[in-house]
Amino acid sequence: MVNMMQSLHIKIIYIVLFFTMTAAQGQEHWHNGAQMSDRRKGMSAVVLENKIWVIGGARNEHQAVNTVEIYDPQNDVWLSNGPSLRQARDNATAQVVANRIYVFGGRKMHTVYDDVEMLDPQSGQWQVVSKMPSALFGMASVVVDSTIWLIGGSFSNNSFSDRVYIYNPSKNEWSTLAANLNIARGSPMAAAFRDTVYVFGGFYFGPLTSYERYNPDTGAWILEGDMLYAAAGCGYAQSEKNVWLFGGMGQNGLMKTSQTFSWQAASPWQSGPALTEPKQELVYYDGKVYAFGGRGGMMGGASDQMEILDVATAVNRHKTQPPVDFALLQNYPNPFRESTTFRIRLPRHDKIALVMYNLLGRQVARIYEGQLTAGEHQIPFATQLNLKDLPSGIYLVRMVGEQFSQTIKINLLR
Repeated sequence: MVNMMQSLHIKIIYIVLFFTMTAAQGQEHWHNGAQMSDRRKGMSAVVLENKIWVIGGARNEHQAVNTVEIYDPQNDVWLSNGPSLRQARDNATAQVVANRIYVFGGRKMHTVYDDVEMLDPQSGQWQVVSKMPSALFGMASVVVDSTIWLIGGSFSNNSFSDRVYIYNPSKNEWSTLAANLNIARGSPMAAAFRDTVYVFGGFYFGPLTSYERYNPDTGAWILEGDMLYAAAGCGYAQSEKNVWLFGGMGQNGLMKTSQTFSWQAASPWQSGPALTEPKQELVYYDGKVYAFGGRGGMMGGASDQMEILDVATAVNRHKTQPPVDFALLQNYPNPFRESTTFRIRLPRHDKIALVMYNLLGRQVARIYEGQLTAGEHQIPFATQLNLKDLPSGIYLVRMVGEQFSQTIKINLLR
């Protein structure tokens, strides 16, 4: 009888612990909000008059829409749809200045737009107010001193931009920032803290790990370092101190993972809770991050789910975790001339080889070979020692371990 009582007591303790841990974990994870009326990816999202406006996007790769849905975050309900855009557009970017919504560029199938649509809620109708210097989609955007900066993006031929275009809504005028990005970036993420602008990741011959900061004192972009992992097309949102990057495209495809940047912290990067499915559209409002739709729903198409994360109890409680998988991250800088550095992540001790090939598959350099312990490692590579006779161009670098291999593209400039 005593043994049975002890056994029952132990079981009760385990049950209590289980529910206590489950409840604590639930506070650190996303939870579902009200479902959207339609499956969409590639939307823009802004906050206006305490409501979140979800603008445009596409049901699939080729079916852009002009739909505008309005979400009430205080009551977790979708309101009646807002005025439709004049053009259906996917992968545009939007910002709010002086209580007006501005939507820039985007695409519909093979057509890339250069127009700017503006909505004054008082008029209740979108109107075309300007033309961008170039037709672009997949730009990042931030508001700086009541101007809107469009950073990077992709052209109609799918090449990437290193330019920053600045739109002044009050004058309806454009200018181009004198300093170009160090690396052209398609589908990057961005944030503005006071007069400092950051741009994160994006595509350039694959997802990038690097991020840049604009220094207004010198008028130049500075390569600050690397994020936790390569990412492009993430859902991104910011508060006064943090930027959240969720989902997006990584080196191995669509991701559910997250990383957070705190611009005043000594160690600025930490990981956060994963989404339940890959997403790309997020917005921050009143202490929470909202993820709408996104690529990665049923059959790999768009999703109609909406997830909510209370960042006060979630992101700040997650610290950088040790690697859970093998990874060869994009070299930094890239493109490069004289030297570059490769980052490797190993979940356990392994013998690896890092080898460089030209596009014909011919080996041109052996960058590293040896034993590495679990964790993250940086492998420097000096071109003046190894590549002095090689021409400019794209090369392949392959990392091979005992049970793992991965290849990335690098860009050598002369």
